[in-house]
Amino acid sequence: MSHRSPFRVRLQKDSLSALVLLADAQMPHPADVYRTLVEEVEGAPAVLALGRAESRVTLELPDGVATLHHTPHPVPWCELEDVANEAWHWPGAEEILRTHRGSVLVNLVGGGADPIARAITLSRLVCAVAAAAPSAAVLWLPGCALQPACRFVERAQAIDRDALPVELWVHLYVEPAGEGAANLLTHGLWALGHMEIEVHHAGGDLWRIVKAVKGTAREILSGDHDPGHGTLIRPGNVPIRVLHGASRWDRAESVMVLVIGA
Repeated sequence: MSHRSPFRVRLQKDSLSALVLLADAQMPHPADVYRTLVEEVEGAPAVLALGRAESRVTLELPDGVATLHHTPHPVPWCELEDVANEAWHWPGAEEILRTHRGSVLVNLVGGGADPIARAITLSRLVCAVAAAAPSAAVLWLPGCALQPACRFVERAQAIDRDALPVELWVHLYVEPAGEGAANLLTHGLWALGHMEIEVHHAGGDLWRIVKAVKGTAREILSGDHDPGHGTLIRPGNVPIRVLHGASRWDRAESVMVLVIGA
C-alpha cells in the first residue's frame, strides 16, 4: 500500500479537505450549492457571505472559511490508482473513477476546536456540492476514504453525533497476511484527534474483523477518547483488548493494536 499518496501530503494542520469527483467538467453553480445546503442538509452551517472569483467560491462561516476550488479536467489516474485499488468495499470504484471529468476541492479552514464538529461541518458542505451537480465519488483526504457520491450524500444529509459516519472519514485498509489471515489498519482517525487502529495477522471471519474495527472506531469517536493500554472493550458484544504500541507500517505515531476475541 502506498501510504504516501499525493493526497496524504497536501493537508495542513489548520485545514480539512475533501475532493468531489464530478461526472462532468462543469462547476456546480454557487447558488445551487447554497440552496442545497440550506434546503436539503440537516444542521447545515450558516453562510454569512458567499463570493466567487473565476474557479474559486468562498463561503464565510461563523467560525471558519470554506473554499471550493474547481478543476475542469480529471484528476490524473496516477493519483487515483492506489485509492481505487484499495476500495475493497466498492467493487466498481475503478470504472466510476475513470469516467469522472472534473473535481471540486472543498477546504475548510477553522471551523472550531472540536475535530469531530469540524468533520461534520465539512461533510455537510461536501454533501451540498455533491448533491448540487452530477457527481461520481467523494474522497475524504485526511485518510483517503472513498465513497460513491450518492452514498456520501445519503449519510451526510442527516449526521447524528451518536452514530457518526465513520466510513466517510476513515479508510480501512485490508491486506492478506498469509495462511488465510489479514492485516487491517485505519487512515484518518489522527485527523479526528485519535490514534490509528491496527490489527495484525488476524484469522477467521474477515467480515467479523472488519465490523469489529469499525465498531471500535465508532465507539472511540462517539466517546471522544482513546481506550487506555490493556483496556477490554466490547463493541457489538465482541471482546477486544486494546494495546498501545508501535506501528508495523511507516507511521511515526503510536497506534492502538486490537486483539479481537481476547
